Amino acid sequence: MVSSLVFLVSIWGASALVHAATPFTVPWTGKTYGPDGPWQAVQVKIGSDRQEIALYPGGAWQSYILLSSICSNTSLSSYCYANRAGVFNKLTSTTYDDTAIRLTINDGTWGPLHFGAATDNPIYGTAKWALDSIDISGVVAPNVSLNVVDQGYQIYPDGTNYPLELGVLSLGAPSLQQQFANRGQPTINGTFFDSYLYTSGAGQVIPSYSYGMHIGTPTYNLAGSLLLGGYDQSRVLGEVSSQSYSDDGGFPIKLRDISLVVIRGGSPWLSSSSSTNSSSITITNNNPTGLLAAGNSSITANGITVYSSPGDTGNWFLAQAPGPNLQTPSTTVIQPEDTTVVGSDNSWEDSWSGVWTALPIASAAASTLTTNTTTTGTSSCENCTPAALSTGAKVGIGVACGVVSVGATALITLWCFTRRHRRRASFPDGDSAVGGKDWPDSMQGQSRAGYEATCTTTSGGGGGWPAGRSLAKPPVELGAYRNEGLHEMG
Repeated sequence: MVSSLVFLVSIWGASALVHAATPFTVPWTGKTYGPDGPWQAVQVKIGSDRQEIALYPGGAWQSYILLSSICSNTSLSSYCYANRAGVFNKLTSTTYDDTAIRLTINDGTWGPLHFGAATDNPIYGTAKWALDSIDISGVVAPNVSLNVVDQGYQIYPDGTNYPLELGVLSLGAPSLQQQFANRGQPTINGTFFDSYLYTSGAGQVIPSYSYGMHIGTPTYNLAGSLLLGGYDQSRVLGEVSSQSYSDDGGFPIKLRDISLVVIRGGSPWLSSSSSTNSSSITITNNNPTGLLAAGNSSITANGITVYSSPGDTGNWFLAQAPGPNLQTPSTTVIQPEDTTVVGSDNSWEDSWSGVWTALPIASAAASTLTTNTTTTGTSSCENCTPAALSTGAKVGIGVACGVVSVGATALITLWCFTRRHRRRASFPDGDSAVGGKDWPDSMQGQSRAGYEATCTTTSGGGGGWPAGRSLAKPPVELGAYRNEGLHEMG
């Protein structure tokens, strides 16, 4: 996504440990990925033979890894896009184990897979539970909990089917381990890379079971930042506000409305009334992604922050993420007892200085008058229509620095998630698992330990396509869609 600057901080709940340590820096690949991107990814090595693979960071519980067999399905594409990020060959890793965990995903057949919030665009495939090591910058965590994807595809809102390109790196969970109980067998413990650093460290012990992430944007050459046990304070601007939260597994903050304001330069609107201006902005529903597009610079500096500690309630904290003109990095430790994060005094306006050109104050309204006399609609997300903004409106919103307000979207959110008791999911055959839900995604419904309890495929048709879903469009080559911004894909 062209304008998405994501900052994410998480402090997972865990027993208090004494650490004299510094945050651990996770490296980025320097490449971009995704037909709905460009998105940036982090570099990891998996297995005994250290296979290099790029993964989207930010998942919870198990990590999702694409196996090399995913490239054998040429019905989705004649070219395997997953090869660019790296696929995992399970046959060459001597530490790979997909037999110890007896639980199945979708009864071992085609069904929905849950890559966290990415599942808003449904993902279908076949996958198994597995364990293997993950190496990041020379630090190796053994027995990491994995879902390995053998085959799969993703359906965008217009019905277009895309091959999967990247997996997801888990950044922990409310528990230090993911436990699997098999009848008559010892309990199997899967770990997470950051929980391993927190409890064992391998010479790189981190001060808390936490992470701070700013996904950045390659469109403006803004590199990502991911620290385990801390965060970069230069990526957090101004005050941090608090929002209440309860342990229901879902995000407590929902986007209800969008406000557009002019910070510098002339206004692109005819009226000086902010309410009139807001009601005359139409949001475009972009195809094939189904995401909302309102011009090149419209929705910027999105961010989420998560925190947890023993208990049952907590708070979200909201703040502002910066633009591409970053200040000097300031690595800041997160302690286990911290209940908030402290932002910097850096100016958001200055972080975008030189990237946008302000409209002249005298000519702004006249320019808009000649190019945008018929645009109508609403800024409310609940009433969005497919009609597009005129070019004048898009340019006006962009260069006049009209952006989503801090109160409308979670620009940097700290989710205080607290939990005293771990729940255990039971299975008819006596097997069970602790954890596995794509926390904090609450969309899974009937899932058990991170997979659907019932098979949703039919034996008759579509080569494993889900029951009740027709193949609206054939799989397509990504081609010109690769790494383009959402405003360019319509």
